[in-house]
Amino acid sequence: MNRPDPHVHRPGAHAHRPDVHTPRPDLDVEVDLDGRLTDLLMLAARGLRGQLRPPAGCTPGEGAADDLPPHLVRALRVFAHSDGLRASELARHLRVAPRSATEMVDGLQERGLVTREPDPTDRRATLVRATSRAEAVLAEAAERRRDAGRAVFARLEEGDRRELARLLGLVVEAEEQTGQARGHRPGDPGDHPRASLR
Repeated sequence: MNRPDPHVHRPGAHAHRPDVHTPRPDLDVEVDLDGRLTDLLMLAARGLRGQLRPPAGCTPGEGAADDLPPHLVRALRVFAHSDGLRASELARHLRVAPRSATEMVDGLQERGLVTREPDPTDRRATLVRATSRAEAVLAEAAERRRDAGRAVFARLEEGDRRELARLLGLVVEAEEQTGQARGHRPGDPGDHPRASLR
């Protein structure tokens, strides 16, 4: 009687043994750490987008924080901390294409959060200034952002959240330096604030 060789692998031989670990490239951190980190960050970003999404029934143009997408919040914050900027200066500050900056200004103006005024130093130019409503809307947007973070990162202790913030800050800083080193142009794919939230 022929006995099976114990050293020869047979398909399904460990199927009944729950203690035997079968690596899965999509789940096993040791197999694909960088890929796993990418997946986790994208999933976390999806959760944040869901928390920040305007509620159903919100009418565009109301001017409230619920109606303000994250990329417009960033633009409004820049204007609120200045005494008036040109759209081109906003583009440089946010590292976006000039046409994207113009679209942001249009969106903010439609909501009554910024005004366009003639530049006293150059008649051909226009300055954009935040209106009196901007401060209240930014405060509300900041609260919504904090609430979204609490909802998504609720399982983490405060120390873990601080460490996560530190590590992600290093990643972002390195990416910005890499982009500058390779001559990354404003308006390239991935530069628009909306691109990081898709």
